[in-house]
Amino acid sequence: MPKRRANGIDMLDDIVDSAVDSLFERGSEFFGKLREQRVAQATPEQAKAAYVCASCRNTFSLADMEMVNPRTEIGPFGMCRNCFSFVWQAGKEKVNFLAKKAAAARAAAAADAARASAASGAVARKPWEILGVGQDASVDDIKKAYRRLAAQYHPDMVPPGSPAEEKEAARAKFEEITRAKDVMLKVRQAPGE
Repeated sequence: MPKRRANGIDMLDDIVDSAVDSLFERGSEFFGKLREQRVAQATPEQAKAAYVCASCRNTFSLADMEMVNPRTEIGPFGMCRNCFSFVWQAGKEKVNFLAKKAAAARAAAAADAARASAASGAVARKPWEILGVGQDASVDDIKKAYRRLAAQYHPDMVPPGSPAEEKEAARAKFEEITRAKDVMLKVRQAPGE
């Protein structure tokens, strides 16, 4: 059993690696079966034909090709097993690399958000706490609380000549109140409205 790592990012990397490995393993099985079918269904002339590898440009028999296209204007061609294996492995490594890069970007964004939240001293609050109503408040109570708080914290209520920080704080508070109202009203909407 693999040793459990301390941080969730490492665990996510393991999950992504397993998923990519599984995906590429299934893909390899698919192409292997497709090759076997192609060889089994080949006409005698297709089986005797010399296939040119699109990558290394060497000539191979049908049995030595991984992917083939026997019907083209330039003659039969495809990709030999060695070149296909190389391209397949490179694709797998690229997918793993991109998945890890995306996970690192998500982790960095989450860390930035956590630092910003900690720096501002913001504590996540429930929408009903922000509006000052009960969790099971009616639609009318939510709207009344919103109107009361919106009138109090609207950025236009900040006196002219006030510092920009005060106006920005009022704008942030007003947005928080609006989001809380929207969330609570959305939850109370009947299905199909």
